[in-house]
Amino acid sequence: MIASIDGLSQNQQKVYRALEYDVNASSDLIEENDFGKNKVLNLLEELIDQGYVEKIGRGQGTRYQVKSI
Repeated sequence: MIASIDGLSQNQQKVYRALEYDVNASSDLIEENDFGKNKVLNLLEELIDQGYVEKIGRGQGTRYQVKSI
């Protein structure tokens, strides 16, 4: 787990924290954070690009998890 998420936006931090608590499907993240689908997917892509999160699988079975270092 990455020690500091201070550099992330507030919304990125919300998604990251939800992933820390085993909320790992985009549909669950939408419900958990009351964000729209596109917003969640964009935030996840940003977190992946920054190395905080990894994507597992494809299609409906896609899951996301906090990236281990």
